[in-house]
Amino acid sequence: LILACIMMAVMAVTRTVAPDMVETGRTIQVSTEDRIRGAVFGALVADAMTLGSHFEYDASRIRRAYNDHLIPHYMAPGDRLDMQRDDGEWAARRYHPGTVAGDQTDNGQYNLLVLEYLAEINDSDTTFQDNAKFLMHWEDRVFRDDWKQWRCAMTNMTRRFIHMGRSKKQLGGHADVLVIRSTPFLGFSDDEDTVVEYAQKAIFTHRGRLTRLGNAFFTRVSFRLIHDDATPRAVIEQVADDMEDHWISQRVKEALTTRQEFADDAALTQKGSSTQEVLQGAIYFIVKYADDMEMAFQANTMVGGDSASRAIAIGMVLGAYHGVDAISSPWREDLNSWYQTEEWLANMPLLRGTHARIATEL
Repeated sequence: LILACIMMAVMAVTRTVAPDMVETGRTIQVSTEDRIRGAVFGALVADAMTLGSHFEYDASRIRRAYNDHLIPHYMAPGDRLDMQRDDGEWAARRYHPGTVAGDQTDNGQYNLLVLEYLAEINDSDTTFQDNAKFLMHWEDRVFRDDWKQWRCAMTNMTRRFIHMGRSKKQLGGHADVLVIRSTPFLGFSDDEDTVVEYAQKAIFTHRGRLTRLGNAFFTRVSFRLIHDDATPRAVIEQVADDMEDHWISQRVKEALTTRQEFADDAALTQKGSSTQEVLQGAIYFIVKYADDMEMAFQANTMVGGDSASRAIAIGMVLGAYHGVDAISSPWREDLNSWYQTEEWLANMPLLRGTHARIATEL
């Protein structure tokens, strides 16, 4: 009888905790490799979910378009939304021309651009420190005719600066938007500072201080979730303290207090592209839906605004926490980049038992 009671108690605890927690609640061990892949695919899946309603700021329109249900599958830009607007396929024309359901927004596509480059250089004598070759790769991909995405002002400005002969440190502009292209580096090096250094180099199109702070913040959070056993909230608080930056510490504190009081996700009204809005919105969904990764992705999509920028942060953090197996079959099978991404990831040092070569200087 005593043994039966103990077994029942253990089962009850197991049902109430997050699906892959250890001391912090994990009951299923997730390998480092699966967490790396989870961070990459989590970002891509979350991003692709937003394609259909990206930059639609009216959450009620999104809800009506999806019949008051969560997004059921990937959508092409404007799918089901055209009837809700007077200006037709504005999203498809302006931001994601040529994309179809299961494609990425520019946010996800940039992560794939970086991953492709790392996969190509991994067996050569080159490292990511050779920015000149990366810039050539970037220009070739972003400015060729089959690039399906919007090219922002900072992207076009950076290209002009390159052709003007500016140095690497003078490229980019100071727009305050949160840009994250760092998911591939999580499989490229097992040193946190190196991953952050490379993540900063990958956003050469954006030089703003807040942009770089937000980029470093989510990169560090994801890295630690891959390599440590802790909950997303605990790591978010830890990284905010360790960065010793007043702006980050205040924004994270606000996100973990004020925003947790929302009774409905639609109450998230500050949902633009600024670093503060993306950072705080992403933290809201990460913490609220920490135990249900796909629900976090869907809930983020339903709120609208710059949901894709939030999606990369939400996806990489929760993907690092839960691992790739937490992504269910429909979202895997219908993601157009899934199989190509698998091929590129297989060439990452941490996913094939080797270590990245780290250069000591630019």
